[in-house]
Formats: sequence, C-alpha cells, structure tokens
Amino acid sequence: MDKMGILCFVVALLEMISAGAGFAAEVTRVKASQVKLDSFRQCSYPQSPALLFSIISAATILMAQIIINALLDKLHVSLWALLGVKRQNSEIKTEYKHLNIISPLFEV
Repeated sequence: MDKMGILCFVVALLEMISAGAGFAAEVTRVKASQVKLDSFRQCSYPQSPALLFSIISAATILMAQIIINALLDKLHVSLWALLGVKRQNSEIKTEYKHLNIISPLFEV
C-alpha cells in the first residue's frame, strides 16, 4: 500500500472515530428530566461523559481535516507541474512554507 492509500485509510478511520464519538456524546447528554432543583432553587446536573466524547469527536475531525488540507495543498503543487505551468521556486516556497514540517509525509 502506498503513502496515499495509507493516508486515505487514516483519514477514514479518524472520521469514523469522530462520528462514533459524536453519536456517543448525543446519547449520553444530560436530558431535562435528569436535572434536579436543590433547596436553594439551584440546578444540579448529573455527571455525563458527553463533554469528553464531544472533545474526542472535535479533535479527531480536526486531525483528519489537517491531513486532508495538507495533502491537497501538496497535490496542488504537483498538479501545476503536471499541467506544465511554470512557476518560480521562490513563489512556491513562500506559498507553501507551512508544509515544510510535514511535507515528507506527502511526497506524491
């Protein structure tokens, strides 16, 4: 399996984890019938893992989005070369300098 296939698999796995955690957060949220009023008319909410599930969901979808954006940016540079459009190296380096950290992962 080449690097592109591995990255697509990782992105799909992250998206499935995000969807599962999002559904789990929705199922475990506090319902209105579970909220109690104490003697001082203050609401007391029971503990729920919904916040943890929602944070996991947001973090995994963020990681998947970063991978997709970095991969598409790297492909965009390669597509310009395939189309025969001549661009200055300095122009490409300044436009895509944020990819220098992870660019070895996205060699196409």
